[in-house]
Amino acid sequence: MNQYSNATRKPKPKGKGSAFSNYDGQFACQKCKADVVKARFWKDTYDFTWMCDCKFVSKVNLYGKGY
Repeated sequence: MNQYSNATRKPKPKGKGSAFSNYDGQFACQKCKADVVKARFWKDTYDFTWMCDCKFVSKVNLYGKGY
């Protein structure tokens, strides 16, 4: 991942063709800096999202466009 996360890949699909996969790890909220232990990878948009206890949603897009 990157230096801000310590993720281990543990997808938990909810059936065939699920829209996201769950990941366990340590993720920092981008707004309040709280630690979050679960995140989701959205397969259709390549977004990685997690929500802290204060209900702030952090989002990182993992799709890198080339030059």
